[in-house]
Amino acid sequence: MDSIKGKVIVFGEDGYNALGVVRSFGKLGISPFLLLVAKKKGCVFYSRYIKECKIVHDYEEGISFLENYFAIEAYPPVIITTGDLAASVVDKYYNRLKGRFILSNAAGTEGRLIRLMDKEGMVKLAEESGFTVPRTWHLAVGDYVDENITYPCIVKPLKSIEGIKQDIQVCWNQRELEIILSDSNHATKEFVVQQYIKTDYEMLLIGCRFLSDGSTVVPGLFKRSRCYPSPGGPSSFGLITTKVEKYIDISPIVNLVEKADYYGLFSIELGMSGNIPYFFEINYRNDGTSHYFDKAGINLPYLWVKDAMGEKTERSVLPPTTYYFIDEIGDFLNAVERRITFRQWLTDFRKAEVFMYYDKADRKPFFYVLPLRIVWVFYRVFMFLKNTRK
Repeated sequence: MDSIKGKVIVFGEDGYNALGVVRSFGKLGISPFLLLVAKKKGCVFYSRYIKECKIVHDYEEGISFLENYFAIEAYPPVIITTGDLAASVVDKYYNRLKGRFILSNAAGTEGRLIRLMDKEGMVKLAEESGFTVPRTWHLAVGDYVDENITYPCIVKPLKSIEGIKQDIQVCWNQRELEIILSDSNHATKEFVVQQYIKTDYEMLLIGCRFLSDGSTVVPGLFKRSRCYPSPGGPSSFGLITTKVEKYIDISPIVNLVEKADYYGLFSIELGMSGNIPYFFEINYRNDGTSHYFDKAGINLPYLWVKDAMGEKTERSVLPPTTYYFIDEIGDFLNAVERRITFRQWLTDFRKAEVFMYYDKADRKPFFYVLPLRIVWVFYRVFMFLKNTRK
């Protein structure tokens, strides 16, 4: 059991990101306040570690609730955001919230974090920090397609707060890119188009820059073997390790976070091609994979909160640890859709020690989401069979 002097508020939408943060604190005997943006109770609500929860219909209502409900506190609560939209809304109202709450921030300036989420600027900053980046173009719906664009290319929303993972698409030729840019029904109107790098594997690294001394730690790496349903989508199988230095020099990561003047939890996505790590993206918030590292003794949300509250933290070097993660339901579809064999899926499932939703110490969220995921599996199987018969 551990304790902290102030409250922790987990602010965001339902899903494995928020659930992971709640579990990371709950296993230490700390019950965070869950501020959930949803139409109804979600899987996180059913975690045994939740004692206080408020459901709001939108982020604006969430900000008003924060200001009113936590009007009088002995210590400023720490807000941990679990998605880009949550992080951007908190940044939008940074001047109203600072002082009363402890927040992740960029240079202590309202709106700067939102600007840092712009992928075009993100790529430039990464290049200045020492990363190799894919060739990049900025295009909008209706734009003429530049003949110099390299194919295949990957298309992403320019601003992550205006799109979702499923908006990320690979185009193998000019015609496919033109179709995307001609669709005026897109919620996203501006895109970053990047050279598609054929990678040997992809990596996600979690990190934190602390308020107390400005130091940056990058203690864990997720070597991603598979995603589902598409490149750039949620990870479905991979290796979790503390042996970060075996794979990458973290100097460019530290440079990037310091150039951004960012303080808080973050993650960086890279693709390894040959011996070159290509920069893909940085997320200025808690990453959905952060709880996969709990088993390795890495609990960055807890360390961030302790440090932000002015309490002493132990940042000792962790023993070398390696184990496997699997999306216990989503990765099954990689076998159904013939990306891997069923034998490979079963072998990988048996050796996995960490899962997206299932946790033997906190089972209710998994059994809440299981029926929804099974329906999703049947739908994907139906669509796959329908398309293969054409």
